[in-house]
Order: sequence, then structure tokens, then C-alpha cells
Amino acid sequence: MMDDVVEQKQCFCCLKSLELDATSNDLTSIGMLDDGLIFRATGNFGSTVFDPPGYEVLEMYVCDKCVIARADLITYMKQKPNAALYRGVWVLEDGSRV
Repeated sequence: MMDDVVEQKQCFCCLKSLELDATSNDLTSIGMLDDGLIFRATGNFGSTVFDPPGYEVLEMYVCDKCVIARADLITYMKQKPNAALYRGVWVLEDGSRV
């Protein structure tokens, strides 16, 4: 574990400056991003860009404003133990559909 370190990151879409509270150097731990989301990709079979054989990741950051602006492109998925996978429309916490 390391002391809290604030790193400056940029939104993948609009390049807005974002603050990442990076508390670990461990790939299994994700820091906290203010006003945004963190996305990690471990690769994808068939990708011509990134498909490493071991545990390597690409990490990107998207600000909340850009997520909302393009929410129509997001597929929401959830699954509870012993239940079917739900895949559908994302509904915001206030109940509105995006």
C-alpha cells in the first residue's frame, strides 16, 4: 500500500482534467476518480490493438458529462447469483432513462 497520491488524468472523450486518487500500485485495485468513471480492458480475442497473453490492462477515464452525453450507446448489464443476466437500457439513479 502506498500513501494517497492524486494523479492528474484526462477524459478519453473531451480531454477534461480529472483527479485520480491512486492508493495502490496493484493492478487489482482501482483508485477513485472524481466526477468520472474508470474503464479497464484486459484485451479481447480478435482485437488487432490489444490482446495480451497475461494480466495486462489498458485503463481509460471518462468524465460523467461525457458518459451522460453518450449514454444512448451504453448497454447496462447486471446479474445476481443464480439469476439470468439482464442486458438492457441504463436508467439513471433519479429514475430517468438516458
